[in-house]
Formats: sequence, structure tokens, C-alpha cells
Amino acid sequence: MTPCTTLVFRGTVTLHLRYTRLYTKAHFVAKRLVFESILDSTYYEECVLVDYDFPQVTVKEDINALLNQFATFMKLCGSTESQLISILGEDIMECIHWRVGALMYMLANTILNMETRRETVDKNWLRECCYVGVLHLMMVFEVRTPLTASTNEYTTNDQRIVELLSQGIRSDTHMLALAYGGELSYWCITNNGSNEIPQYPQLYKVLDTVTQGADRPSIQLVGSIGMKFLSRYIELAKGSLSMQSWQCERPEELLAELRKQ
Repeated sequence: MTPCTTLVFRGTVTLHLRYTRLYTKAHFVAKRLVFESILDSTYYEECVLVDYDFPQVTVKEDINALLNQFATFMKLCGSTESQLISILGEDIMECIHWRVGALMYMLANTILNMETRRETVDKNWLRECCYVGVLHLMMVFEVRTPLTASTNEYTTNDQRIVELLSQGIRSDTHMLALAYGGELSYWCITNNGSNEIPQYPQLYKVLDTVTQGADRPSIQLVGSIGMKFLSRYIELAKGSLSMQSWQCERPEELLAELRKQ
């Protein structure tokens, strides 16, 4: 999407949402459809960044711009997490958190696998990107209430399915969220950044829109969060999903390294 078409798109969306406020039901439907369009357009922008290895000169501005697009239109949809879920739905809310978490994963993976970028990157900024990615991937599992033995949402005699749903695993994306969250946690505590408190508020715009500034786990706790992600992944990969060929070698290596920290 070119800068011109992006500007026209944003203006059209804003006007559309303002006018549809006159009709409650139509307004909710319109917001959901508009946000789905935003997810499509930002996905294209993310793919361009990945294809061009997150251009070094503009990477901070590019990441901030993507997060700002999500946050701006989320604010038009609601001011609390419950409002956002009621209007956008659980699937879209999960998708938002997954997309931000996966974006931070691809960013860190790209930079850390390029020697010149690895040496010259703002390590505090990259560390905080990893931290934000971990927080969003945690929230992937907090949008829905996990299935319990007393939940009648699903009826099945397959204990593997019950186990997966009780762990919040409803798709391959949820397993990837565990793997990505574990690796982001590892990168966060091993990339030599020194920031112990947030220094880049722009990175938290989407989170703050959802949580309204509520307390979040400190960056010092990322290692323990990563161990939980990886332990959960390995348990499921070797248990309920043992027939699905989920790889455990890398997660087990990361878990061992995190335990040494």
C-alpha cells in the first residue's frame, strides 16, 4: 500500500466509523469489517518489511507506524478490553496479539541472524521489542477462557482434544505462539541490553489500548515466562500432539539455556 492510498484508506475508515455510530448494530458490524481490512493492509506492510530484512535506516519508524495503525483503530472500537472483544470478537483480538508478537519475532530473528545488524542494532530497543512480543504472545492465551472439565462449550470423548483446549491450544498458531514466546524470552535476556524499565513507550501502544496501563510482568521476569512457554510447548508436542511432528530440539535447547540464567 502506497503512502497515498494508505492516507485515503485511513480517512475513509475514520469517516465511515463516525457516520455508522448512528446505528448501534450496523456500527459494530462496520467496525469489525473495517478492522479486518486493516489486518489485511498491515499484513502486506509486514511482509514487505520481512522481504527487505527490516530496513535498518527506517526500522524503528516502520515498527512504530504498524503499531500505531493497530492502536488508533482499536481506540475507535472501544476503551476497555471487554468492549474490544464484544465489538471485534475473540478471533480478531487473538489475531492482533499474535500479529504483534510474530512481528517482533520476525524482527529479532532477522536482526540477530545478520552479523552486521546484530553488532550495530540499538540493543536496548531490540530487547524491548522482544519483551513486547512476549507480552503480546502471553495475551494470545488470555483472550478466551480455557476449557475446563465443567465447561460445556465442547462435547467430546477425545481426551487429547480436552487437554489441548484446557491449555488454550485451538490451532497451530497457539503452538507457534508458545515457541515464539520462548525464543523471544531467550533473546530478550541474552542480547546484552541494559534497560530494566521501559524506554520506548511507542512499542506499548497496542498493549496500553487493551490493558489501559494495567500492571504487566517486569522485563526481569521474561526468563521465567519463557520457561513456562517452552515447557508447555514441549509437554504438548510430546503428548497430545505427538503425532503432529512438532519439533522439540530447539525448544529443549532454549529451555536448558534459560534454566542456567
